[in-house]
Amino acid sequence: MSKTIKTVIILIALFVVLFLSYLYLRSTSEVVLMTDKFEYVEGENPKIKISNNTEETVCFSSCYPFYLERKDEEWARYKYDICDKEDRASYCIEAKGNKTFEVLTPYAEPGIHRIQVSACLSCEIGQNFVIGENYYSNDFKITNF
Repeated sequence: MSKTIKTVIILIALFVVLFLSYLYLRSTSEVVLMTDKFEYVEGENPKIKISNNTEETVCFSSCYPFYLERKDEEWARYKYDICDKEDRASYCIEAKGNKTFEVLTPYAEPGIHRIQVSACLSCEIGQNFVIGENYYSNDFKITNF
């Protein structure tokens, strides 16, 4: 077999593997959080796209739908005040749906961060919020310049 034919066969095999990997990842049943950028200037609020790739509705807390975490040696959540109202399911995303939110980060310090979202699975708006799963965004950097 000539070198050209071997190269073509290897390229076709690589393409098939990449295509099958893409199909598998696309069909994965999970909630994916992705920020619009990988670096922000201090005071800039990240926009986060949440893709619900599951077959069920996912809802988020009316008290704290998002938590900002900073990485030092381990991930640490910024301190939040106690929620003084009943925690209800709100901000729902239907199965296979997407939503984009702006996450307020007024006290974020420079460093590596991520956003954690707790989700209630198969619940409805207004029901008591019960955490079913926790999801995390990609890591992103906040700089002071």
